[in-house]
Amino acid sequence: MLAIGLGYAAFEFIRSRLNAFPEPVLIDPDDPRMARATQKALQTIDRFWEHYNDPAEDEDDFALKIRMPIEDGNEQIWVGEISNRNGRWLGRLLNEPVSGEFQIYQTVEFEPDQICDWTYAKADVLEGNFSLAVMLSELPEKKRQRALSDFGWSSNDLELRVS
Repeated sequence: MLAIGLGYAAFEFIRSRLNAFPEPVLIDPDDPRMARATQKALQTIDRFWEHYNDPAEDEDDFALKIRMPIEDGNEQIWVGEISNRNGRWLGRLLNEPVSGEFQIYQTVEFEPDQICDWTYAKADVLEGNFSLAVMLSELPEKKRQRALSDFGWSSNDLELRVS
Protein backbone atom coordinates (compact mmCIF):
# COMPACT_ATOMS: atom_id res chain seq x y z
CA MET A 1 0.00 0.00 0.00
CA LEU A 2 1.03 3.57 -0.63
CA ALA A 3 0.76 5.64 2.51
CA ILE A 4 -0.75 9.04 1.97
CA GLY A 5 -1.09 11.29 4.99
CA LEU A 6 -3.73 13.93 5.46
CA GLY A 7 -2.18 15.90 8.28
CA TYR A 8 -1.80 19.49 7.03
CA ALA A 9 -0.89 20.21 10.65
CA ALA A 10 0.76 23.54 9.90
CA PHE A 11 -2.31 25.01 8.21
CA GLU A 12 -4.83 26.69 10.47
CA PHE A 13 -7.53 26.49 7.79
CA ILE A 14 -6.98 22.80 7.18
CA ARG A 15 -6.13 21.86 10.77
CA SER A 16 -9.69 22.65 11.83
CA ARG A 17 -10.98 20.08 9.34
CA LEU A 18 -8.79 17.15 10.40
CA ASN A 19 -11.48 15.38 12.39
CA ALA A 20 -12.72 13.75 9.18
CA PHE A 21 -9.36 11.94 8.84
CA PRO A 22 -8.24 10.41 12.14
CA GLU A 23 -6.01 7.93 10.28
CA PRO A 24 -4.08 8.10 7.00
CA VAL A 25 -6.00 6.78 4.02
CA LEU A 26 -4.11 3.98 2.29
CA ILE A 27 -4.40 3.78 -1.47
CA ASP A 28 -3.03 0.95 -3.59
CA PRO A 29 -0.03 2.32 -5.53
CA ASP A 30 -1.50 0.85 -8.73
CA ASP A 31 -4.89 2.52 -8.28
CA PRO A 32 -5.65 4.19 -11.64
CA ARG A 33 -7.52 7.01 -9.89
CA MET A 34 -4.35 8.08 -8.10
CA ALA A 35 -2.40 7.92 -11.36
CA ARG A 36 -5.01 10.22 -12.94
CA ALA A 37 -4.87 12.54 -9.92
CA THR A 38 -1.10 12.83 -10.24
CA GLN A 39 -1.39 13.40 -13.98
CA LYS A 40 -3.94 16.20 -13.45
CA ALA A 41 -1.78 17.80 -10.77
CA LEU A 42 1.29 17.78 -12.99
CA GLN A 43 -0.66 19.09 -15.98
CA THR A 44 -1.82 22.05 -13.89
CA ILE A 45 1.30 22.69 -11.79
CA ASP A 46 1.88 26.01 -13.59
CA ARG A 47 -1.33 27.28 -12.01
CA PHE A 48 0.12 26.53 -8.57
CA TRP A 49 3.38 28.35 -9.32
CA GLU A 50 1.54 31.40 -10.74
CA HIS A 51 -0.47 31.79 -7.54
CA TYR A 52 2.44 30.86 -5.26
CA ASN A 53 4.66 33.52 -6.82
CA ASP A 54 1.96 36.21 -6.80
CA PRO A 55 -0.81 35.24 -4.36
CA ALA A 56 -4.06 37.14 -4.19
CA GLU A 57 -5.04 38.56 -0.83
CA ASP A 58 -7.35 35.62 -0.14
CA GLU A 59 -4.82 32.90 -1.12
CA ASP A 60 -2.57 31.09 1.35
CA ASP A 61 -1.57 27.67 2.69
CA PHE A 62 0.49 26.74 -0.39
CA ALA A 63 1.81 23.19 -0.30
CA LEU A 64 3.21 20.50 -2.55
CA LYS A 65 2.81 16.78 -2.15
CA ILE A 66 6.08 15.03 -2.86
CA ARG A 67 7.24 11.44 -3.06
CA MET A 68 9.82 10.85 -0.36
CA PRO A 69 11.95 7.74 -0.78
CA ILE A 70 11.64 5.31 2.10
CA GLU A 71 13.05 1.85 2.73
CA ASP A 72 10.30 -0.03 0.89
CA GLY A 73 9.27 2.49 -1.79
CA ASN A 74 7.89 6.02 -1.49
CA GLU A 75 5.71 7.92 0.92
CA GLN A 76 3.65 10.79 -0.42
CA ILE A 77 3.75 13.67 2.02
CA TRP A 78 2.89 17.37 2.02
CA VAL A 79 5.54 20.08 2.31
CA GLY A 80 4.99 23.78 2.94
CA GLU A 81 7.24 26.77 3.49
CA ILE A 82 8.63 25.97 0.06
CA SER A 83 11.79 27.70 -1.03
CA ASN A 84 14.56 27.44 -3.58
CA ARG A 85 17.96 28.22 -2.13
CA ASN A 86 20.85 28.17 -4.55
CA GLY A 87 19.05 25.68 -6.78
CA ARG A 88 18.00 23.42 -3.86
CA TRP A 89 14.27 22.97 -3.27
CA LEU A 90 13.36 22.84 0.43
CA GLY A 91 10.11 22.41 2.33
CA ARG A 92 8.83 21.49 5.78
CA LEU A 93 6.84 18.30 6.25
CA LEU A 94 3.27 19.26 7.08
CA ASN A 95 1.80 15.96 8.10
CA GLU A 96 2.89 13.11 10.30
CA PRO A 97 4.86 10.65 8.18
CA VAL A 98 3.42 7.14 8.15
CA SER A 99 6.79 5.43 7.64
CA GLY A 100 8.55 6.83 10.69
CA GLU A 101 11.60 7.65 8.55
CA PHE A 102 10.84 11.38 8.79
CA GLN A 103 9.32 13.72 11.37
CA ILE A 104 6.54 16.25 11.06
CA TYR A 105 7.94 19.78 10.50
CA GLN A 106 11.29 18.37 9.39
CA THR A 107 12.89 20.41 6.60
CA VAL A 108 13.60 18.22 3.59
CA GLU A 109 15.22 18.74 0.24
CA PHE A 110 13.36 17.58 -2.84
CA GLU A 111 13.59 17.63 -6.62
CA PRO A 112 10.80 18.91 -8.88
CA ASP A 113 10.30 15.39 -10.27
CA GLN A 114 9.18 14.27 -6.79
CA ILE A 115 6.11 16.54 -6.94
CA CYS A 116 2.86 14.61 -7.34
CA ASP A 117 0.19 17.11 -6.21
CA TRP A 118 -0.32 20.71 -5.15
CA THR A 119 -2.79 22.75 -3.17
CA TYR A 120 -3.56 26.15 -1.73
CA ALA A 121 -6.55 27.77 -0.11
CA LYS A 122 -8.44 30.52 -1.91
CA ALA A 123 -11.07 32.15 0.28
CA ASP A 124 -11.20 28.98 2.41
CA VAL A 125 -11.71 26.67 -0.58
CA LEU A 126 -8.99 24.19 -1.46
CA GLU A 127 -7.62 24.48 -4.98
CA GLY A 128 -5.86 21.57 -6.66
CA ASN A 129 -5.38 18.70 -4.21
CA PHE A 130 -6.34 16.02 -6.70
CA SER A 131 -5.10 13.19 -4.49
CA LEU A 132 -7.43 14.27 -1.69
CA ALA A 133 -10.37 13.69 -4.02
CA VAL A 134 -9.31 10.07 -4.44
CA MET A 135 -9.02 9.65 -0.67
CA LEU A 136 -12.40 11.25 -0.07
CA SER A 137 -13.96 8.76 -2.45
CA GLU A 138 -12.85 6.02 -0.02
CA LEU A 139 -14.79 7.50 2.91
CA PRO A 140 -18.30 6.42 3.92
CA GLU A 141 -20.93 8.71 2.37
CA LYS A 142 -21.73 10.70 5.52
CA LYS A 143 -18.07 11.46 6.26
CA ARG A 144 -17.40 12.21 2.59
CA GLN A 145 -20.22 14.77 2.41
CA ARG A 146 -19.03 16.42 5.61
CA ALA A 147 -15.44 16.56 4.34
CA LEU A 148 -16.55 18.00 1.00
CA SER A 149 -18.35 20.76 2.85
CA ASP A 150 -15.35 21.36 5.14
CA PHE A 151 -13.01 21.75 2.16
CA GLY A 152 -15.42 23.99 0.23
CA TRP A 153 -16.10 21.40 -2.46
CA SER A 154 -19.28 19.99 -3.97
CA SER A 155 -19.86 16.46 -5.23
CA ASN A 156 -19.24 17.83 -8.73
CA ASP A 157 -15.81 19.15 -7.63
CA LEU A 158 -14.96 15.69 -6.35
CA GLU A 159 -16.00 14.02 -9.61
CA LEU A 160 -13.97 16.49 -11.68
CA ARG A 161 -10.86 15.79 -9.63
CA VAL A 162 -11.25 11.98 -9.60
CA SER A 163 -12.35 11.36 -13.19
